[in-house]
Amino acid sequence: MVWLWIVFALALQSFVAFLQWKYMKESKEHLLTLITIPVLIALLLAIGSA
Repeated sequence: MVWLWIVFALALQSFVAFLQWKYMKESKEHLLTLITIPVLIALLLAIGSA
């Protein structure tokens, strides 16, 4: 069940980062979104293993 949440979070954050890159070209906010993906996955794995 944890893997479902990980895949969902990965897909959602990737889509958000793509939209930020596509429509906010002058901003570098998409990089912050991409950096949060491994943090979110680690958090979900820690919660799932508890």
